Amino acid sequence: MIYLDQKNYDLALQYALKSNAISIKINDQNLYSNSLSLLGEVYREKGNYKKLKNIFLKLMIFKKR
Repeated sequence: MIYLDQKNYDLALQYALKSNAISIKINDQNLYSNSLSLLGEVYREKGNYKKLKNIFLKLMIFKKR
């Protein structure tokens, strides 16, 4: 994501959250997985390891389905 590359983490987070919400609404598993990965990257860059851990756990559960 361009905002992540530009280190604009707040905007990257905003769009990653929107992407995640849309993926759930339209039941797109590929988009859901990608949005979780992106959220994880943003939280890692922001140093929010608690939220990063939650995203990681969601990804682990999703991948096991």
